[in-house]
Amino acid sequence: TDYNIIIDVLPSVTINDLHEIAKRMVAAGFGKECSHVYSSLRREFLEESLSRLGLKKLSIEEVHKMPWQDLEDEIERWIKAANVSLRILFPSERRLCDRVFFGFSSASDLSFMEVCRGSTIQLLNFADAVAIGSRSPERLFKILDVFETLRDLMPEFESVFSDQYCVVLRNEAITIWKRLGEAIRGIFMELENLIRRDPAKAAVPGGGLHPIARYVMNYLRAACRSCQTLEQVFDENVVPSKGVSSSSSSSLSVQMDWIMELLESNLEAKSKIYKDSALSSVFMMNNGRYIV
Repeated sequence: TDYNIIIDVLPSVTINDLHEIAKRMVAAGFGKECSHVYSSLRREFLEESLSRLGLKKLSIEEVHKMPWQDLEDEIERWIKAANVSLRILFPSERRLCDRVFFGFSSASDLSFMEVCRGSTIQLLNFADAVAIGSRSPERLFKILDVFETLRDLMPEFESVFSDQYCVVLRNEAITIWKRLGEAIRGIFMELENLIRRDPAKAAVPGGGLHPIARYVMNYLRAACRSCQTLEQVFDENVVPSKGVSSSSSSSLSVQMDWIMELLESNLEAKSKIYKDSALSSVFMMNNGRYIV
């Protein structure tokens, strides 16, 4: 929470000297040149900081080709880097720009945007790659982590990137946040398809619990641990900084009900495999009880 952690290590005489240089260059008509030199050096510091946090520069293709276990680790590193960047590094750079270019708000805003743009795009591109990647059901929980991180950092995006030069970055963050929500809804659609495609093959011995029933219900139970976020996802009208509306829970409830109806229909088709009607009924009772 100490936004001045970066500035405090810089001698005040150095910052004052930089301010005098900036003031003279702007007055002489070299404001853009001054911003360019300043930004290129501070940008190197930010890039080095992200690297120290373990964040790699990955293309969308590299993210999509990465084994899921490796991508899970990358997401953990991304969450840490995003939090440190938006809560400490970027606010510190904002304050430093304001001190170096004090009295020249346009030059300060331009310099700040140039300093942070590359690192911000790197963070957003990774989140975007996750959003447009595979929608297999097992990816839900890590994608929820990325969604929640970006949502929780949206106030920081709005406060740090509030000037005219940074509005594009702020809007891009909102767009990718919404795209992550679309990905989560797509995962639930894929879960529905998985249930529909699960074939009625050999009967479960003794009319016992079918693996599809165990998988789907355990999946839904695990998903309900993130019910507040999922309510927000299924209420597409919610904006990041506003939270969940009072009516959003019904959308999630409808989704859950629909998946369980699909599961019951799938199990009914499987119950017809049994030649013994009594065993067929036992199968439905066992699986129905598990669902309940």
